[in-house]
Amino acid sequence: MLVVSFAAALIATMSIPAFAVNDPSGSNGAAFETSAIDGLKQAHAQSLLVSQSVPAVAVSRDMVAATSEADLQAQKAAEAQRALDAANAAKAAQSGVFSASGASLSASADARQLAQTLMAAYQAGTFTDYQPAVITREIGPIADGVYSSQCAIDTRILQILVLTLNQFGSVGISDLNRPCLGSSENCPASSHCTAPARAVDFTNIGGRTITGADSGSIQLLRFLDALVPAGSNVGQSQCRSSAGTSIELRNMAQFADSCSHQHLDIPL
Repeated sequence: MLVVSFAAALIATMSIPAFAVNDPSGSNGAAFETSAIDGLKQAHAQSLLVSQSVPAVAVSRDMVAATSEADLQAQKAAEAQRALDAANAAKAAQSGVFSASGASLSASADARQLAQTLMAAYQAGTFTDYQPAVITREIGPIADGVYSSQCAIDTRILQILVLTLNQFGSVGISDLNRPCLGSSENCPASSHCTAPARAVDFTNIGGRTITGADSGSIQLLRFLDALVPAGSNVGQSQCRSSAGTSIELRNMAQFADSCSHQHLDIPL
């Protein structure tokens, strides 16, 4: 009997409707009312309202100008040229190159100034090139202060050109820096292909065409031998032998080359 009574009581308890316990409107409804925190969340209490009377603050941005890759390369080339000029000036001071007395044998050590002198002679018609664009594309940019490692010319070559121009009144050339004009002939062995280029081919001096064996070539070689550093080289030795001429040189070794010009290159 006791077991039956307990079971009946248990069933009665389980039969109580859920709303009798959870109904918020009941006597215990306060326990289920919305909390203060929940109310704030639902009301978006974290929103910030700013009065229209508050002035807007203008945000300024610093303008940053990036240096282009071309500008960086030009700066590097200019720095390299300045370093080269300084090195060449030091070499000249040590070896006595271009130290001969007399106004006609004085030359600047500044590449741009030398190039400007040559370009002025080009405009005047006293400095010419056999192959078009050798002067305008290789020396012209240097005169304008634009330096390129691909088209660089050793400052001493520019000095030689200016001194030869001063000595003979006019100079013609056919070759300086081959890679600058897209040529790879005899590269990389030739001094025309080095960076900077250390060679020049003369085609005429004083209005006379030279071949490496004629009297004008002999006169040019004697002049150059007194200027250039020891270890320099000149071509056309077989041209002179074939023509029955010869010359003894102190600072320049002689080698065979085509009989259409007078080649000169200088050491590092």
